[in-house]
Amino acid sequence: MPLHGGDIYRFISGGIGLDFSVNTNPLGIPQTVLEALKTQAADFARYPDPYCRTLRAALAVYEGIREEAILCGAGASDLIYRLCLSCRPHRVLICAPTFSDYGLASQCAGAEVVVYRLAEQHTFRLSDDFLEKITQDLDRIDMVFLCNPNNPTGALIDPSLLGEIVRQCETSGILLVVDECFLPFTPRASLAASSMPKNLAVLKAFTKTFSLAGLRFGYLISSNPELLAKVAQAGPCWNVSAPAQIAALAALDCRQHLQEANELIAKERFFLAQGLRSFGFTVFDSDANFLLFKVDPAIALYEALVEKGMLIRSCENFHGLDRRYYRIGVKKHEDNETLLAAIQEVVHTVKEVT
Repeated sequence: MPLHGGDIYRFISGGIGLDFSVNTNPLGIPQTVLEALKTQAADFARYPDPYCRTLRAALAVYEGIREEAILCGAGASDLIYRLCLSCRPHRVLICAPTFSDYGLASQCAGAEVVVYRLAEQHTFRLSDDFLEKITQDLDRIDMVFLCNPNNPTGALIDPSLLGEIVRQCETSGILLVVDECFLPFTPRASLAASSMPKNLAVLKAFTKTFSLAGLRFGYLISSNPELLAKVAQAGPCWNVSAPAQIAALAALDCRQHLQEANELIAKERFFLAQGLRSFGFTVFDSDANFLLFKVDPAIALYEALVEKGMLIRSCENFHGLDRRYYRIGVKKHEDNETLLAAIQEVVHTVKEVT
């Protein structure tokens, strides 16, 4: 089973027509970005700016923060590994289920990973007792990763609880890393601000919001210059390619594209959830552009859909989940209808056999 979604390359026959295993913008790459890549292709012959000067200046305006508070990287995953390798934490607190790279990067840096299990009976949403987990291990935990909204559950963290976590980590001297890669698909405001505490780092990327997964661009925001300098030194120069810098810069003018996508996602997420529930599946409420659902008793839904040319994300390799759980990205209505029709066929076939 692939570690992440989007691994269509393993199907060498090329038989996958719809990939619901990825959770990127259903409207795809903005046309403005495609035009910028096309017209500036000659720039690819030069080395990219290792400091992303023009892009960082534009991002500072976009985010309403200082340019010095931004470090660019080759996607959020690149920066997650750089954070762990540069900070060398001893014990890292993560949730489960969540994005696997937090734990993998921590282990790569030699850290012990402490897992907080999100409860299914609470729809996998973070609870107040997470604060107790931080307090209990006060003298040992030195880094915390949170994903808001969480992947693969799509659940946002309650703002008051998140505020308490920020304050607790600041008081305790714990580096809090909040991954906001999916936050632009929600109405929630970012934690990134000019007055951020120095122990808070915010991760963002254009992988999801502007469908730039193949170009790899993300950025880290922190008011701690020493932290950013350490993270920058924990990887090679020129790690953000010229095409990625050009595309990201152009994407900053595509707010309307994102707004249109969010309007589509709100309607289609509801449509998909209704359809999945009509099959008897458990669908967990999501604030993001994807849905987590549970098929109980388990059926070979992943394999059956592959046979029909569709890929969904099996969640059995997420800590705390098993082969009954799946995640699907929200796509355009026609594609979503196609998926639900295919699932209905699978369910009907299973019922006939049993």
